[in-house]
Amino acid sequence: DLMSKNNYTLTELNLLMADSIPDDCDLLLMNAPTNDLSENEVTLLTNYLAAGGKVMCLLGDTSLTDFPNLASVLKVYGIEGADGYIADPTRCYQNQPYYIFPQLNVSGDLANGISSQMVLLTNAHGMTLTDPERDSISTTSFMTTSDNAYAVTEDSQSQAGSYVLGAVAVEDSSRFTVISAGSLIASENTDTFPQLENTKLFMNAV
Repeated sequence: DLMSKNNYTLTELNLLMADSIPDDCDLLLMNAPTNDLSENEVTLLTNYLAAGGKVMCLLGDTSLTDFPNLASVLKVYGIEGADGYIADPTRCYQNQPYYIFPQLNVSGDLANGISSQMVLLTNAHGMTLTDPERDSISTTSFMTTSDNAYAVTEDSQSQAGSYVLGAVAVEDSSRFTVISAGSLIASENTDTFPQLENTKLFMNAV
């Protein structure tokens, strides 16, 4: 609804049925994918980015480690996923460590209208930044946990540390934005807590 009110035209695109991403696509939005990319989709996505395209990906409930093809694209841009869900006992909602208030490091367009910095993520996956595969790529984080967060799986728990929850990679005119939880725009969060700035941050990223 917010995108329509801001005069964006939305069209669903099935990459399995497409030979290419349309020339008039200003932003390719992947919202909480439930299946990994096919090899052909990886090719379409990387060619689109190489030609100056803009992509935004909000991760779903499945860890990047279970999406090897998508993970391979992110790795090119210096973004890797951590196993499990992220808990942050330092920045959480009412002692619920999986309900995280990330630390925001926003400037420019990303900071428009952001005043309270109250953004809530649930079921977030952690990411770490590594060296991109090309020197022409610059990758920065704009949303992180505290230094006391940890990644939790059914079998293990990582040592406490800081995890990236939102990052953007820029190369020439291309832009690749990755947010580690689709819950950023989930109605159960934004409707329950109207004071949150989740949708502002999302629209700024768009």
